[in-house]
Amino acid sequence: MRRLSPEVPNFCLFISGNTTAQWIQLMLINFMLSFSHSCMAQGHLIPFVDMARLFSSHGVKVTIITTPLNACLFSNTIDRDKQLGLDIFVHLIPFPSEEAGLAQGYENASSFPNFSAVAPKFFNGLNFLQQTFEELLQEHHPDFVFADMCFP
Repeated sequence: MRRLSPEVPNFCLFISGNTTAQWIQLMLINFMLSFSHSCMAQGHLIPFVDMARLFSSHGVKVTIITTPLNACLFSNTIDRDKQLGLDIFVHLIPFPSEEAGLAQGYENASSFPNFSAVAPKFFNGLNFLQQTFEELLQEHHPDFVFADMCFP
């Protein structure tokens, strides 16, 4: 795989050499919300879901990899899209809260009352996901991977 867009600050795009396939498989890896204090705190998640819908509407098989708490924020939208025939799947992975020294159930920036106080632990928790992501990539062999800036 080769990196195509290193200059894009928030996303990484990888593509394999095989571009003649009948269909393309895309993985979107997102599990963190923006640090915005407004009610629209899903600053990273909303664009990922929009990208998934856009790619899928053009025949791309899309898998969104996220945590259960984050999936709850967009599952109704994806369920409706699947009923319309879009090829979007959601693969849930648990966020390693306890391994990172956080309370169970805290999976994104918006779930913490004071995120800045726990940010180092949260970002450390992301590192525990590296092996999970590597295993998913080996198992599914996606043609493209879009990852958030916090991808381990």
